[in-house]
Amino acid sequence: MANPNKVADVKKTKLVEAIAAKLGVRVRAVWGWHSRGCPLATAEAVSKWRADNVSTAKRRTKKPARPIDPREATGPTLLPVGAVAVQQPTELPGRELLERQKLVEDVRSRRLRNDKIEDLLTDRAAREQAEQERFLRLKGRLEAIPDEIEMMIPPEIRPDLKREIADAIHNMLKEIASWMP
Repeated sequence: MANPNKVADVKKTKLVEAIAAKLGVRVRAVWGWHSRGCPLATAEAVSKWRADNVSTAKRRTKKPARPIDPREATGPTLLPVGAVAVQQPTELPGRELLERQKLVEDVRSRRLRNDKIEDLLTDRAAREQAEQERFLRLKGRLEAIPDEIEMMIPPEIRPDLKREIADAIHNMLKEIASWMP
């Protein structure tokens, strides 16, 4: 006959695994909460206990990174790829606001340093120059199309069609150029 304590332990383990999966946390975390008095009745009960007893500073939440828009960037010309924008609070008392701003700047500085170490930064001027070079190559290729297809067009409509194609390409290039800063 099976040991009843062992069967109960297996059931409890499976329950803890299910709760951890439902809450998106590690099994080890649920066991730790249980040792601190967390009930293991349901995932909702664990979630409520967690909200009441576990400080938010200890929770690790994975929020999607919002890339910094180059038009919003200020400061150095190096842009972190995929960096998270940090919102600065404005309604804190004077000293707390200064401490918070210092902490935010420290986090920003560390992220920039880590991104530089991991080679995740790009030079804005070099990137813009590369974009301009690609645009000029594209412009040259598009402007050459009417001359390249000229011999494929019947002679009687060749001048009109060539002019219409050249005008369409010119208008398209003007539109693309308006997208650039």
